[in-house]
Amino acid sequence: MDWLQKLSKKEHSLKALYPMADWILSKSGLFKKLFGIKDISKYLGVLESNLKPELAYRLHLYKQVSTVLLILIAFNLLSMMSAISSGGFNHLINGLYLKRPGYGKGTANVKLQVRMVNNQSAQETGENEEYGPYDLIIPVSEQVYTPDEMEEAFEKAFSYVKNEVLADNASFDRIHGRLNFIKSVPGTGIKVKWLPDDYRLIGPDGSLMNDSIDSAGLWTNVTAILIYELNEEIHSREYVISLRIVPKEYEKEELLQKMLKESIQVADEESRKEDSMKLPEELADYRLIWNEDQKQNSSSLFVMGILLAAVAWIGGNRELEKKLKQRKEQMLIDYPEIINKFTLLVNAGMTIKQAWLKITDDYERLLMRSGKKRRFAYEEFVMTARELRLGVPESVAYERFGKRTGLIQYIKFASLLNQNLKKGNKNLTQQLIHEAQEAFAERKELAKRLGETAGTRLLAPMMAMLLIVLLMIMIPAFMSFKI
Repeated sequence: MDWLQKLSKKEHSLKALYPMADWILSKSGLFKKLFGIKDISKYLGVLESNLKPELAYRLHLYKQVSTVLLILIAFNLLSMMSAISSGGFNHLINGLYLKRPGYGKGTANVKLQVRMVNNQSAQETGENEEYGPYDLIIPVSEQVYTPDEMEEAFEKAFSYVKNEVLADNASFDRIHGRLNFIKSVPGTGIKVKWLPDDYRLIGPDGSLMNDSIDSAGLWTNVTAILIYELNEEIHSREYVISLRIVPKEYEKEELLQKMLKESIQVADEESRKEDSMKLPEELADYRLIWNEDQKQNSSSLFVMGILLAAVAWIGGNRELEKKLKQRKEQMLIDYPEIINKFTLLVNAGMTIKQAWLKITDDYERLLMRSGKKRRFAYEEFVMTARELRLGVPESVAYERFGKRTGLIQYIKFASLLNQNLKKGNKNLTQQLIHEAQEAFAERKELAKRLGETAGTRLLAPMMAMLLIVLLMIMIPAFMSFKI
């Protein structure tokens, strides 16, 4: 499959998965089945008119299968990670025991199945009397402490709290940095509440206000309240921890940052009456280089682009069907106009080929003058005109035209032209006039259907507007009742 390497990465971003998609489609026989069902001519008329039908549809299937493979691979990886993280935990042990949740884990609802078998009936009659299985959800309460275990648990918890509260501080008689006020003790179900004696020194979150205290430091206390709740019963113990708070010790970088802030404040105060503020150029032994910080949104835009691309791939079929429907509606709208032009030209004495080329030339001149959007039906006329100029027989060119459009109206039109070429039908003008009348009638019905569809689409915004109006009326009314 060397030709896959020549595909554009922009249009085929998942081409690395195409070999696997090809293997699946070939081995399962899906390609042959789907190829027989799908209308390839409609697909080519929208996107891939320059490729062979089989190749175009194969690439379309590659895209869809590769998208499915990517989703399956991603979710399988997530499932494996979930299974590994869960550790394969089973509540039922040896078919009879339920593993109780640990201390403080709460009640676990375990889903089990149970069967009831009468052993006595089996001994008497030789047949088992059995009921079930039944699905049951059994609440299993967490494990609780005995009185002795509770005292031991509190002591161990306090030992853990004392180790954790120091954080980066070396000892309790020299506290210079933030304290670690933990909320709970892991694996015990015990929660911790902190009460500092002096909130001017120690904040409720463990932060210190020690910038301006004396170098000798200050002694203060912090009370750690350990709480264990079981249903409505609460057990607690209070432990007092003595601390000596000393002035904050700055690292070299922190000290420089502090000095920098102070120098900026001084510069601001000195230039309050001027139209600009001069930033400091030097700090201690360092030269300051200032740059304006500019936010970069490229990374977030890149992530958004990936997400939008994934959504676009998943909705590929819906977008394709939408384009096919728009193409069909546009060609049906243009059909009466084309038939009418063709009838007038033939009645004026032109041959079928001359009339065809005349319509094509007028369309191309109109595009060059006005810059209007191209029309699918007229583009098919242009392609057939090129074939005629290259020497392709008229009957073959008109037959190809009908097949490419894929619409009954255009196929019938091409059939009328071929019939005139083969049999010399003198009633071509009358047949074209009759076809034009039917086409205009069908166009009226199509316009009516499109109008009904547009009305249906307007229901959602109309309902939203109605809801907004109701809210605008009801909210002030409720507010006035409260007043």
